[in-house]
Amino acid sequence: LPDSFFDVVIGNVPFGDYSVVDPQYNRLHFKIHDYFFAKSIDKLRTGGIIAFITSSVTSLRQTKPLKEMAEAARKFGHGEFDVRVSGSCERCDEVGELATAFNAMADSLAKSEARRSEFVANISHELKTPLTSISGIAEIIKGGLVKPQDIPGFADDIYGEAQRMIRLVEDILRLSQLDEGGSSLQTEEVDLYH
Repeated sequence: LPDSFFDVVIGNVPFGDYSVVDPQYNRLHFKIHDYFFAKSIDKLRTGGIIAFITSSVTSLRQTKPLKEMAEAARKFGHGEFDVRVSGSCERCDEVGELATAFNAMADSLAKSEARRSEFVANISHELKTPLTSISGIAEIIKGGLVKPQDIPGFADDIYGEAQRMIRLVEDILRLSQLDEGGSSLQTEEVDLYH
């Protein structure tokens, strides 16, 4: 039998020479088993730490761009249409595809918002022009600056501007219905040469 446990561990004693009935074997067997069990636990602990670190890094790599997209979506909800997700578009995985799609959606929404703002500005101008005309005519009539025989001419101007506003509002309502899909266009042929 070996002189010490150290001899068994470093391989100075052959393992196959001991019989099961030998009481020394049982004692030696447990020492070898305990040593290898302790080493196995150390290896498992080290492997577990490495696995934990690896999974944490991978998880952070996956969740960081998703958190950026969630923050960008919140900013979109508050009207900040210039926000984009950066850095994730270069990735060649599902997160990169999602980031690319998100930025494409953001570009589309920003363009829509710009068109809406332009439309509102144009409508405001188109409504303000006849209202200014009507207001000016009414002011000079109210101030007594118009001869009684000229009032019918001014009334015609007021009526014409009011009709222009009515047509503009009807066009806006028609556009709104078309946008919602609730109305169909009425088409007619037009001869462009005559």
